[in-house]
Amino acid sequence: MDDPSIRSATSADAQDVTRLLIELKCAVDEPDVRRRLEGLQDSPSDRVFLAEVAGTPVALLGIHVAPLLHRDALARITALIVTKDLRGQGIGTRLLETAERWAVEQGCTQIELNSGDHHEPAHTFYRHRGYHLDDHRFLKEDDVLLRADDER
Repeated sequence: MDDPSIRSATSADAQDVTRLLIELKCAVDEPDVRRRLEGLQDSPSDRVFLAEVAGTPVALLGIHVAPLLHRDALARITALIVTKDLRGQGIGTRLLETAERWAVEQGCTQIELNSGDHHEPAHTFYRHRGYHLDDHRFLKEDDVLLRADDER
């Protein structure tokens, strides 16, 4: 396998990004992904990194910086996927290292990520790279948000 090249995604990558997000089990469609990429591509605090092998995108990582009141900035990885056929070949590690360097350059002193309970192999991957399980996440989704607003 050729060494993967890593670059920032643009809205022109919407089809490949959509394909990879669907493989990650995200409920997305290409027009929404294109719109989101357009909004992120010029942002100084957001990156979507793509790894390519022989010119074909085979992995992605989305990372976002959040300035905080109580400590230095935090980076959050919101998506990381390596296409199934190429897992275990170091592509995810290269993406993660790229994202971590970028986060440090942005002044982040902490990186967090979420990973669904059904992604156990990914949990092992993260632990081997120095990440640990911490706290709980509480989530309020669209339907509850909208209902709460309607009840006011």
